[in-house]
Amino acid sequence: MSFRIRWPTQFGLITQGFRERPEFYGKFGLPGHEGIDFQAPDGSEIYAVADGTISNVRLDGDLDKLNKPYGNQVRVRHDGGYESIYAHLMQATVSVGQPVKAGQLIGLADNTGNSFGAHLHFTVKKQGASQAGETDFPWDIIDPTPYLEPFSGGAPTQPEPPAQPTIQVQVTSPQVGHLNIRSAPYASAGLVTQAPDGAMLGALEAEDVARRIVGQQDQWLWVKTSDGQVGYAAAWYLRLPEGAAPPAAAAISVVVDSQGTLLKVRSGAGTQYAILAQVPDGTALKALESENVVRSKVGQQGQWLQVQTLQGITGYSAAWYVRLEAAPAVAFALPVEEAEPVEERKLVQADDLKRILGIGPKTEAALQAIGVAVYEQLASFKPKQLEALLKETGIRARNVSTWPKQARLLAEGRRKALESFQKKLK
Repeated sequence: MSFRIRWPTQFGLITQGFRERPEFYGKFGLPGHEGIDFQAPDGSEIYAVADGTISNVRLDGDLDKLNKPYGNQVRVRHDGGYESIYAHLMQATVSVGQPVKAGQLIGLADNTGNSFGAHLHFTVKKQGASQAGETDFPWDIIDPTPYLEPFSGGAPTQPEPPAQPTIQVQVTSPQVGHLNIRSAPYASAGLVTQAPDGAMLGALEAEDVARRIVGQQDQWLWVKTSDGQVGYAAAWYLRLPEGAAPPAAAAISVVVDSQGTLLKVRSGAGTQYAILAQVPDGTALKALESENVVRSKVGQQGQWLQVQTLQGITGYSAAWYVRLEAAPAVAFALPVEEAEPVEERKLVQADDLKRILGIGPKTEAALQAIGVAVYEQLASFKPKQLEALLKETGIRARNVSTWPKQARLLAEGRRKALESFQKKLK
């Protein structure tokens, strides 16, 4: 048995084994518990169980416990078609495409998603296992127990830094005047040193991973200071120095697969960033990240891909709306009925949810309190989910079932269509 699993926590206790409680999990179409639950108190470290590459990071939190029960999670792809999943995390300390070693820190434990106490839920998949009859669980889920090595405790594995940094980054912390470099990628880890504002640091991650992390909130970058000290820096206090060469484009294209709607290309990796372009379904885009990263992101909910349009516009698109197939020739001009000017937004600025009929200041504040601040987020909700959220806050509102459609029209810049729809509602 070549695939072996190192213990993923600092604690030698399993709180729920594989296949347990079939009477409970049967209502979800499962023969029993689909993984192993390990003791992992709130904020404790979670480690990769084997060498591999980060295939996915999903930060779903507690937004939809029923449909996204794993909450914040990290997935690692291993040799032999295996993939390990680490669920209910407080935060991820790695990024998609990043290589990791067995025992390397990848996140901190918590209680996010459908969970009733801090712990680590751990699942293993093997590609093709369900179809081959190797498991009676769906989705290629297999029993991790035969692969699990005995608990040995000990310190996490520290990856060996490369001989030379892959790229230079610059500290940008003018208010404080310095940036803390820590022993691990989270705020409470031990302090290694401090780098002054404007200092140059060497990134120790792969260049495409480092470029993607720099400037991103809640991301950490493995760095080396000018005097040779190694640690982790908060990536949202870093930037690429002026004049830095652009990333090399991957020799791979992706195709917009947005079910007939326009795909937005944004200035940053998230719906809070300004729209730079809108691209029709079926259009080819040039991917600007390494091929392995592109392949790991395409089709994955919550992932963002750096792309370039045929018009030369560079930005980020939602990876769950692109695919890796050859594209037909599609004109880039917007269809006539979609050619209204799109409202640009300032970076990291929330949309005005009060433009949606039925949402007032109180309701907008309640939605923003649960993390819904931009039109695309609201458009992704189902009416029943919205009604349940409002019920929890004690708010009654009109036209709730139409909010996702109204939000989608706003997100697409279709103001005339929205006005017409709202008149019918009135």
